[in-house]
Amino acid sequence: MSKQSTKRDRVPLISRAKINTVKQTIAVIVLYLACSAPFIVAQLWATFDPKSAFLE
Repeated sequence: MSKQSTKRDRVPLISRAKINTVKQTIAVIVLYLACSAPFIVAQLWATFDPKSAFLE
């Protein structure tokens, strides 16, 4: 009976760890996008607007 109880106790820990991993992955992706978005927007702006301030 002790083997069954330990297996039952481990299941929530594994799923909780997976949930935390997914949350951290999403946080890293969101932070990367938030940090790189201004640079990407400026590059696209300079590329598609011939009179942009970036080319002066």
